[in-house]
Formats: sequence, structure tokens, C-alpha cells
Amino acid sequence: LTVGRGAYDILKDRQEVFEKTIGPMEIAYVVASDRSRNTLELEIDEPVVTAKEYDQVLAEVDCVAEATGAMDMAYDYMRRALEKGVGVVTANKACVSAHYEELVALSEKTGAPFLFEAAVGGGIPVLTPLRALCLQNDIMDVKGILNGTCNYLLNAMFKEGADYKDTLALCQKLGYAEQDPTD
Repeated sequence: LTVGRGAYDILKDRQEVFEKTIGPMEIAYVVASDRSRNTLELEIDEPVVTAKEYDQVLAEVDCVAEATGAMDMAYDYMRRALEKGVGVVTANKACVSAHYEELVALSEKTGAPFLFEAAVGGGIPVLTPLRALCLQNDIMDVKGILNGTCNYLLNAMFKEGADYKDTLALCQKLGYAEQDPTD
């Protein structure tokens, strides 16, 4: 609810800016858990539906903004949308990294956009320019830290002599790193 509500609030607060840059935009539905549905229905103007109604949503929209923060549910929502030719926008780095090849292949097969740049490097716009550069150039090497957590860890370790395990634990406590470092 927290991630999705934050994304919703940004879309609503900046709707005029988005419309000036990308054209008309409408939030058609908000898909919520059964538990969150009643709360959201009182707080927002758009229809709130549950996962049971997701296929109906896919039949009526051009794009899905996935903001579940989950793994299995997010994968299911993204896969189903792309299979139906509905574009997907997500910042869910765990799900994108776990299912990248499949989701990209579905996007290419159906022609539905799969936009996940916000899941890389804390949202630094790097993938789109890099993709454009690859069309015009033979890029031999790319070096850099595309992850804010790694940047924080490496700076602390090399500039301050901090211990890796202690710094990772601090990153997790501050919410910079996933609780399971393998993610």
C-alpha cells in the first residue's frame, strides 16, 4: 500500500506536468488488496478494484504502473499485462532482475513497452541514453556504480575504512538495501 499510494500521489500531484510532456493521462483504476480496498475507496477518486478484476483492467488500459513492492504478485501482474500487449512501468528491481529476460522477450513479442529504468541506479536516467548510444556506436565497455546502495557501501569502506558487514547492516536499517542481500 505504501509504495503504490506514493506512486499514485506523485501521478496526481504532477498530472499537469506529465500531460504537458507526454500528453493526456488518466488513472483508470487502482488495483488493491482486499484488505486495502475499503481504505483506498474513501481516499481516492478512481475506481478501486482487487486482483480478481485485473483481467478487466487489462482489457481497458494502455499501461500498468506496477507498484506492489512484491515479487510474485508483481511478476504475475507484469507478465499478464505484457502478454495482453499492455505496457508496464515499474521500479521493482527485485522482480525485474529475477525475470528480466522473460519480461523483455514478452515486451518484444507483443510490442508492449516494458519500462523499468526507475529500478536501476535509483532512477538515474541511464538505460534509455545507453540504448540510443548502442544504436549508433560500438560500445566496448561501461564502468560505473549503478546502484545507490553499492555506492554508499563502497564509499564507506574505501573512504572511511568501514567494515562491509556493519555498513550493509546500516544500509538495511536505513532502508537503502533489501533485507535479504541476495536480492
